[in-house]
Amino acid sequence: MSRNSNLDEFDILSSIWILSCNDENSLITYEGLIYRLNISENINLRELISKRGDLFRLKVPPKRLDNWKEAMIQGLRRPSFINVMATEQAKIAKINSITVNDVFRNQFRSEDNAPKASIEILNWGLQHIDRLRQTRIDNRENNFKKFSVLYIPLLSLIITFLTVIGGYYYQLQMKKYEVTFRSKQDNYSKFMQGLYDTFESSRKNYPFSNQELIQNINQLEITYFNIEPFLNTNQQKNIWNRYQRFSYMCLNFNKKINDNSLTPKEYDVTVNAYSDSLLTYKEEFHKRLYPILFQQ
Repeated sequence: MSRNSNLDEFDILSSIWILSCNDENSLITYEGLIYRLNISENINLRELISKRGDLFRLKVPPKRLDNWKEAMIQGLRRPSFINVMATEQAKIAKINSITVNDVFRNQFRSEDNAPKASIEILNWGLQHIDRLRQTRIDNRENNFKKFSVLYIPLLSLIITFLTVIGGYYYQLQMKKYEVTFRSKQDNYSKFMQGLYDTFESSRKNYPFSNQELIQNINQLEITYFNIEPFLNTNQQKNIWNRYQRFSYMCLNFNKKINDNSLTPKEYDVTVNAYSDSLLTYKEEFHKRLYPILFQQ
């Protein structure tokens, strides 16, 4: 299993630095580094090492690499990741595949056959890495302090402002809803009651019935106009047409029951038929208006 990928880059740099100082071979491959330090392959070692030119030197002269590869083919100075391969053929293939881009060196062991780094150089590198780590920590703390001093009060002010604005907007919307709902409720109830009142006035005898009927029809029309702003174009057309048919029905009903030629039986049949029509109209208006006004 690979080492914990949660290690920060400075922990990894310290491990690489120690290995590059103490390894028998001053040339180190990235693949060998992953194997020996058991580092997760998800960590981009090439990028990490390339950023630290103060510690490591990238690549190697081609002639020097060729000499090392020749020695490895002869079985000398082989890295451990090659030694663990199953067959000699696989080992030779891996050796031949190594390029100058696959190798890096410690800055203090850049020459050929360089000895191990002194303890002073090793300690300097570790201290240097610790300073880099501390610098990053200090920068983060300074950024946090700057954020705390400058932005947290500003953020608090913004939150307070938004809270006030939000509260005002909520109250405004609630007031608007209350006024709108009340208008819908009042005019809906007036319209439904107006249907009944208009029909009842159409049942009365001349001469007073016609005048009262016209007044009720006009009042019903006014109530419709109060509802109309809450309807879309198709709904307006539909409700208006039904209102007109209802008004015509009431006028026609008033005319028929004032026909003195009707027998008592014919009168009762006429009243019952138009009463059924009233119920039908009330049901239709209820089914169409209520969802529009209160369920959308």
